[in-house]
This record gives sequence, structure tokens and C-alpha cells, in this order.
Amino acid sequence: MRITGDMLFGLLSKKCALERFGKGSRTRELSLPTFWRSGSPTEAGRIYVARTDELGTRPPEGCVFVCCGMRPSKVWNSWPCDIIYVKDAGIGIMDAFNLVQTVLDRLITWETRMRQLQSSGASVRDLVEASIPIFENRVTVCDYELRILATCEPDANDPMRGVRMNDELERVPANLTTFFMDSRLSMIRRREPYFLDVPGSTQTYCINFHLGETYIGSCSIQDTVHPLEEHDLKLFQMFAGYVRETLALQARTMGNQLVTARTVFEQLLNGYPVSKSDMDHAMRMIELSMGGRSIRECKWCCVVIRNARGTGQLPDNYLCTTVESILPNATALVFNGSIVAFCVLANNQHRAEEIGEVLEAFLADMGFRAGVSRTFIDPFGAEKYYRQALCAVETGFEVDEERHCHLFGDIALDYMLDRVTGELELELLIPPELVRLYRHNSPDVDYVGTLKTFLDNDCKITKTANALFLHRTTLVKRLEKIRSIVNLDDADRCLYLRICLHLPDIERALESNSDVSDIG
Repeated sequence: MRITGDMLFGLLSKKCALERFGKGSRTRELSLPTFWRSGSPTEAGRIYVARTDELGTRPPEGCVFVCCGMRPSKVWNSWPCDIIYVKDAGIGIMDAFNLVQTVLDRLITWETRMRQLQSSGASVRDLVEASIPIFENRVTVCDYELRILATCEPDANDPMRGVRMNDELERVPANLTTFFMDSRLSMIRRREPYFLDVPGSTQTYCINFHLGETYIGSCSIQDTVHPLEEHDLKLFQMFAGYVRETLALQARTMGNQLVTARTVFEQLLNGYPVSKSDMDHAMRMIELSMGGRSIRECKWCCVVIRNARGTGQLPDNYLCTTVESILPNATALVFNGSIVAFCVLANNQHRAEEIGEVLEAFLADMGFRAGVSRTFIDPFGAEKYYRQALCAVETGFEVDEERHCHLFGDIALDYMLDRVTGELELELLIPPELVRLYRHNSPDVDYVGTLKTFLDNDCKITKTANALFLHRTTLVKRLEKIRSIVNLDDADRCLYLRICLHLPDIERALESNSDVSDIG
């Protein structure tokens, strides 16, 4: 979650008296807090909780410090750091740490809940209700016809505030309808958040939602309890992002189902047709989640994630939400017992090769394996590239059980070789000279392995000797023995031998093949 120094200061100021020092960046994304002692190393973007006297006369740069104890010197205002000083004498370093942790935990819990609701197709009311602990002012969400979808406001009979939601959508109150309708034309054209002068309110902060050029609704927050501060507006903008996607998803349906990127990809994976208009709508939803950036020229890749242990039931919503938070611009769903994610590789900022690195910790922790398709441009081809990713995870796991993620490009040859046998058993495809050569193997000399390396190195003696760490003379003697058994003068025969030597289970087949004919 993007928690800035400004947001942290604003939220902490509701708990205790604060003072701020320094000229450091107050917009950076912050991590969870940790204690700091004099002389300890610091990391940019981290929140440190410390005693004032530990910081000395020159606080470390690039960090955010929450301090308690004696009042800092005014000279700290000139240093390139961000220092929040807790003025309350009764708050010690442990209390300060707990305050910071409580504030951040509250925000992180809220964001996690909002993502879960959004991924499960929750309503606007659910989003508003989940946000009750965050906003201490009235929040209202309206649709394109100025009908109130949900509103939360102070409840005089309850210290917690309730969500008011009627069975039938009601319009904006009658005394405000004329005002809103008169200003609606100018309102719906606004793409940036704005303050609106509403009768009976000092401050009303509004955000409009659009689907392409179409206005689909808005949300607002009013200063019914306390004036709106900077951190209130930042959090409200995050809230509006979730509401925007929910309204957009409800703007178009496919049969009785909402048209979303997830439902469109699910249709394609099941082999059902998807109209161009439905695909365009789904792509607009993705663009909205990416801040409005066009994905027309972007590449895609498909990722299939499977449970390598083969046990346990996938908790669908949790895993899909987690994968979407890890992978770049991903749409994840569960299909045939696997997690399938389609990722937008936007503006060459991400590459398919990086997917394994991004997923590594998650796959290792969960005991999962993943396969990644080649990149593609047309999302209508999703089903083909799903099969590529599925082949990558299945064949890749057979080839190397230790790796967590396999690219299709890395295992394409293994996949092809694994399927060249067709209806014939492997033993029936192996040329008999390979079997005879295998029988000449000994603990000291591996003639089959020597032949494989020789063919892989284009029958070059020097390259083969280097690859096997053999003296050239030793290799020549081995090749003389091999040539007495195997025909190496025919190029097509050499290619046939090389492919056979790369087939899975070739050694087992050579060892078990006792019916050797002289005819190749």
C-alpha cells in the first residue's frame, strides 16, 4: 500500500500531538516501522522509531523518523530527512512504535479487504461498508443518474457509523437535486478530482468515473465531522479507485454475467466465442485498473500455476488475489484446478523472463510450480497460450523438479521430444546400433554419452574433447570404436541418432531393449 509521510503524519496527529522537522521527501512510499539505535544502518523509505537523543545533531538522510523524548533542535529543519516528533510527554518509544504499527495495520487490513471484495464481485455498498473505519466523514456514491448507491454517515445512536442503503435506489435529496442537475453537465466533464460547493457543506470533495467517454457515476466525501485534510483526500482517492472498477464492471453484461476481463478469459479458455465489443469492454476495464494507460500495443503472457504437492484444495479468491498483486497488471482465475493468469507486459517495462523471478518467493512458500507462455499481442489467442503455459509447467516439472518456474521457450524441445514417439513405444524407435553401442559401455568408458556429445558439437573432435575433458588422442580412439558400430557418415542418420539420444528415458530404453535386429 502506498503510505506516504504526509498520510502518516495526518493519521498519527489524530492520536497525539505532533511536530514535524526536516526537508526530506514527504511523498515516498513507506514500509513497516522498525526500531533504530544510534549508529545503526538506514534504508531509504523505511519508518524508524527512535529516541530523539539517539539521532544526535545530524539525523540520517532519506528516511522517516518517528521520535519521542526531548524536543529536537530547530537546526533539524534544514536536514534532508523527514522527522515526526511526538510531543506528548506520556508517550514512550514503545508507545510510539505501537501507534505507528496500529495506523499502518489498519490501512493494510482495509486495502486487503477492499481487494478481496473487488475480486469477488462485491457491490458498491460492500466497499462503502468496509471503509467505515477509515473515513470519519460522510461518503456517498452515486450512479450516472444521480441515484445514491450507498452512503455512510455518523450515527448518533452508535459510536460506529452505519451504512444507509435502501432496497430501491433513491436519488440525491430533493433540496439538492436541482442544484446537482443544474451543474451536472459541467460535473461529468471533469476528469480530475474537484471540490464542489454544496449547500449546507463547507467542503465536498468529488471524483467522477468514466468508461471511455461515458460518465458512469461519482463519489464524494463531505466534512460532516471534521475538515478534510490531505491524508483524507489521498485515502479517498484510493477508495474511489475500487468504486470506479466496480461501477465499470456493472456497466456491461454478457448474458446474465458481468463482462470483466476474468469472465472474458474464462469464456475463451472454455472454447466459447467472445464478441469484439465484449473484449473491448474487458480491455477498458484493465486500462482503468492501470490508471487509464492504453494497452493496445502491449504484449501479453499467460502463467499457469499448479500445486506441485498434488494435495489440498486451492482457496480460489485468496490465491487469485495474491497472484494479481504479485504479477504485473494480471487477471487471474482458477481453471481446471490451476491458477491461470494473463499479464499485460506494459511498454516493455516487464518481460516474460522476469515472471519467474517475481513469483519465486510465492511459489517456494506455497509449494507451487508455474509455466509461462511466450508473449503474444492478440488477447483472443488466450487459449493457445494457456496451452503453452500448461505444457511448460507439466514438462518443465518432469525435466527439473527443483525449479519453480519454467518458460515455454526453455522446455519447447523437451516437449517436442517427449511427444515424437506417437503410438509406438520408445524401444521400437531406437536404432539397434545404439543398443549395441550401449552394451559396450563400462564404468570407465561411456560410449553412448561420448556419441551424444560428439553429435551435439557438430561432430567436431576438438570441441567434443573440450566438452568431455578428454585428450584428443583418447577421444579419437573412442570414436574409432563408435564408428565400427554406428554409421556416422550419413547426415540424416546422425540427426536421427541425435534426436533419439535426447528422448526422455533413453537410457532405460537402451538397457531394457533385448530384441536387437541388424536392420536399422
